[in-house]
Amino acid sequence: MRPERDLDKDLAEDLGEDFDEDPDRAHNPWASPTVRKPREPAKRRHRTDWMALLCGLLFIGFGIRYLTGPLPDPLIMVPILLAGLGFAGFIGILAKAIRRR
Repeated sequence: MRPERDLDKDLAEDLGEDFDEDPDRAHNPWASPTVRKPREPAKRRHRTDWMALLCGLLFIGFGIRYLTGPLPDPLIMVPILLAGLGFAGFIGILAKAIRRR
């Protein structure tokens, strides 16, 4: 059986990276191999989907409202739901138009 350091060195060589061998450092069998990875370029961030975010918040708000206290009147909640969905759609359209500029 080969010593751990040789296995770590082989792993680093297979990955085409440098192996940092420090003889003064105590060997930790639970530590991952000391392989230095090159820095990757910054990844592209995802854009915020405002319509989905606002619809999700509206859904959570309705859920909390129905779980607490007396049940709300459906004649009040339906227009609030429709107005909330309309507002979310409007913000989603605005965000898309601003993003295209």
